[in-house]
Amino acid sequence: MTSAEAVARRLNEDLSRWANEIEHLAQSETLESEPADPTAARRLLEDLRRRSPTFSWIGLVGADGYVTAGTGGLLEGTDVSIRPWFGPGLAGLYLRDVHPSVPLARRLTKSQGGGEGASFVSAAAPVRTRDGRTTGLVVGHLTWRWADDIRTEVTSLVPRHLPMRLWILGPDGSVRLNADGGYGRPWSRLSELRAGVYREILGSNARTVIAAEALVDDLDRLHLGWIVLAEIDREAVVGRLDRLFLLSLVGIGLMSLFGLSAAWSRESRC
Repeated sequence: MTSAEAVARRLNEDLSRWANEIEHLAQSETLESEPADPTAARRLLEDLRRRSPTFSWIGLVGADGYVTAGTGGLLEGTDVSIRPWFGPGLAGLYLRDVHPSVPLARRLTKSQGGGEGASFVSAAAPVRTRDGRTTGLVVGHLTWRWADDIRTEVTSLVPRHLPMRLWILGPDGSVRLNADGGYGRPWSRLSELRAGVYREILGSNARTVIAAEALVDDLDRLHLGWIVLAEIDREAVVGRLDRLFLLSLVGIGLMSLFGLSAAWSRESRC
């Protein structure tokens, strides 16, 4: 498995689990009551956030677009109907791609995923009564720092003499996460990428690199179309192979020398 595939698998597994948790919470009997009790609802939301701290904030939103309950009491009473996840979330389980949320970023500490430059991935699912009426939705904002933690973890396992850069790209080639843990310029060579293939391309540092890609598209019903790209400078790889080749030659030479010495010793004793 390549490093790109390892990152893609982690992203898939985590997103799938969190989306399922939001969907399961939306189906809770406590939230089906009309209207839902804000105190009881907040208790459920806080419980999920304690179990999955990657959620920066989880809220219960009514069909009118107003937040009924939110973790930490944040945004309660706020109209969020203009948010891009609201309409799709009322219709069914929905994942929204990486995006900033200034109101949340200002209210959350850095340890909660907030602060300057904070971005989130949103998961939303509808709340329905037993007779099928939609009364609102549950939405969870996942800190995007989670993806950077995965990037850092995987790159730390690569030998220092082969420094690797990891990127997460959108389906249009726009950079969701660059090699330094932030946003970057659009990836102009999207057409060169073919998932799962090692090859040489012109890398982000304008040098020839050996690259491998993997797609984040294994989610059951949800597809963000992300591409994970891992690149290593070709010169570093070739240099390493050259050194290994020289070492192997030296090893073969020493083995041959020892073999000749042993043969000479046997002949001397004869």
